[in-house]
Amino acid sequence: MAAAVSIELASGTALEEAGEAQLYRILARYDLQSLIFTRRVRIESRVIPHSHPVLTLNTRHLDDDELQLATFLHEQVHWFCSEKEEAVDAAIADLKLLYPEVPVGAPQGARDKYSVYLHLIVNLLELDALERLLGQKKAKAVIARKDYYLWIYDKVLQERAKIRPVLREHGLELPRS
Repeated sequence: MAAAVSIELASGTALEEAGEAQLYRILARYDLQSLIFTRRVRIESRVIPHSHPVLTLNTRHLDDDELQLATFLHEQVHWFCSEKEEAVDAAIADLKLLYPEVPVGAPQGARDKYSVYLHLIVNLLELDALERLLGQKKAKAVIARKDYYLWIYDKVLQERAKIRPVLREHGLELPRS
């Protein structure tokens, strides 16, 4: 699996090299084949992880492979969603009916309302992927260690039965291997 992902370092620092080694370790340990939607990955210290234009991870979780795995999956899910733009937009319209008021801004929400609704989708699919790889109990523990998107992750953990049908209705389920 490691060979199927191209990893580039932003500046080649020791931290970034450690991040590269960590990602290779994660790729070797877990069966991620059905969860990879972009194969180009960049490691860059002191940035917020992001999915586009290149999936970029930071070096914040060098001491926690499971949190880095969650971050990697989160950004991969953004790529999955970008390939299903119409379905995502339809699901967001439905989520707005379920949650007419959402928090904007850190640490509870995201940068704007659209991003909060998008992250209800992304974060639930991230949790699905983590549960597939780590089991339900451990996946929930990993999510509980996050210090951002707090309201969004709480909804995903506590109200997934409310959110899941919206995703299913619009074909937003991760592929199985």
